[in-house]
Amino acid sequence: MKKLSELKKLDKIISNGFNDLYSIFQEEIKEIKKEHNNILIEEKIKLLMLICNGEKLNLDDIKKKYLTDKEINLLEENKIEILNSCEDDTLLDKIKIDDKDYYLSKSKIVYNINNEVIGVYKDGKIIM
Repeated sequence: MKKLSELKKLDKIISNGFNDLYSIFQEEIKEIKKEHNNILIEEKIKLLMLICNGEKLNLDDIKKKYLTDKEINLLEENKIEILNSCEDDTLLDKIKIDDKDYYLSKSKIVYNINNEVIGVYKDGKIIM
């Protein structure tokens, strides 16, 4: 009968291991969903900004109409205003950060007015 008690212990160990693994997977899936939603929000904001600049629309009116409060807060945190529309024949987009002009390349590198690299545009933010 000793073998049966050993099997019960082994079963309990395996069950606990699977339960722990399952909870780890659930946590990781939540984090992946959260990151994915943030990426979608950032892309939506970029698209609205480009449309507003290209069509000469008022960004404030558009963001009130099409963005949620969370998305509006994320947009205002960035404090980035794209001044020129992104066209295929332009090499750089002019952006304004805290009333200073900078230039954003298609490869997401940020330059100052003296053509010096000052940062990188990543995940909706400029990293200096």
